[in-house]
Amino acid sequence: YGINKYRVLGHSFYGGSLIMKTLFITPHLSTGGLPQYLVQQVEKKLADGEEVWIVEWNNIAPVYRVQKDKLKELLQDRLVDWPQGTGESVKIAGAVSCIKTVAPDVVHLEEFPEGFLPKELINWIYDRVISYRIIETTHDSAFLLSKKSTRPDKFEFVSSFHKELFKDFGVYIEVVPYEYEGKDRFVKEDLLKELTLDPECKHVLNVGLFTPGKNQGAAMEVARKMLDEKVVFHFVGNQAGNFADYWQPLMEKLPPNCVIWGERQDVEKFYSCMDLLLFTSKSELMPLVPIEALEYNMPVLMYKDEKYSER
Repeated sequence: YGINKYRVLGHSFYGGSLIMKTLFITPHLSTGGLPQYLVQQVEKKLADGEEVWIVEWNNIAPVYRVQKDKLKELLQDRLVDWPQGTGESVKIAGAVSCIKTVAPDVVHLEEFPEGFLPKELINWIYDRVISYRIIETTHDSAFLLSKKSTRPDKFEFVSSFHKELFKDFGVYIEVVPYEYEGKDRFVKEDLLKELTLDPECKHVLNVGLFTPGKNQGAAMEVARKMLDEKVVFHFVGNQAGNFADYWQPLMEKLPPNCVIWGERQDVEKFYSCMDLLLFTSKSELMPLVPIEALEYNMPVLMYKDEKYSER
């Protein structure tokens, strides 16, 4: 079983070629693992000559948009979003209109719809007023199987954790992990100089949105115990207002050997010139940060978790 590359009815022709059309509906495109995974999937589909559309359901943090800007560059006006605070009825109408106009071969829900879409829109999508296949992905390791009410044509899971969890659900499953390959490091000495870092120190990196799940506080406690060592801890990631109750107390007691860099579009420079990735996250499914660090042959220290032990 699989999703046919081309469908018989409703297909598009460009210059005599048959074009596969996929419309993604994603919870958000604020900086993070889900949008980064989506960037890679879109790039692969475009490379295969497919037409891709994205509907961003919730513009939760307009200022944090590293991956959103990448997708905007790739898709231009085929990325549909609304200003922060747009009403639910407006977004439902907009999503329905987009699906009717695009007439996609596949509607791909980048998260289980029960977790982010209103019931009215879920029902409309699954009523299939026009003909398309439905694929669902999830990036949430905490979603309860008992809460699952929709039944798509296919699941595309990011790891085997959900493949095992949903093995008796009666839906075809494919594991589509985030792909990585070795990349050449930039010249370490040049980058240390560019970032004004002391080459005599060891540099430890932590990457991620400041949240309890990402657990930056644990890395800061390690840093506090190493104040007499020539080791500097660097934190790359945004401090969103809705998590201020977590990160503000950390900032008030920040050890002097910790540097806060905020959100960056050049994280590869940090992977290239630093000595260790300390990944303190406690809540993951298939974490992309360690995978990206390994691309640059960077040592990684992280918690062991059965959800992603395959990597």
